[in-house]
Amino acid sequence: MANGINACMFCGTIGRDPEMRGQSGKCLKFSIACNERRKTRDGEWEDHCEWVPIVVLGNRAAAMSRILAKGMQVTVLGKFRTSSYEKNGENKYNTEIVADEVTFSGGQRGGASERRSSRREEAAPAEEIDDSDIPF
Repeated sequence: MANGINACMFCGTIGRDPEMRGQSGKCLKFSIACNERRKTRDGEWEDHCEWVPIVVLGNRAAAMSRILAKGMQVTVLGKFRTSSYEKNGENKYNTEIVADEVTFSGGQRGGASERRSSRREEAAPAEEIDDSDIPF
């Protein structure tokens, strides 16, 4: 096989507000919680949460930083990437998903929806509407 396929998809909830990294402002990092129920050896069901680190690179990083927030449910399509570095003479490894596409897959919890509504209020304050203004 000459070429392999490096593609993955995760659906989950953003755990904290995404952070812009780097001086160029073209690297956005956040993690999503992917939950599943599974049976233990005792036959009991338990919830398991896997935290998946996500990176958005390039010009989309700045745009996404204004949209994404803690509590949002997203679907991420991307590539699995592992890098290594040396720290104090010890090899360290970092694994993350480099996002090709991030889409909203559900509702928002708490902070995210409140932030969205406050942004709308700042942009265009609501006007009082009188019943006589309604044409029907």
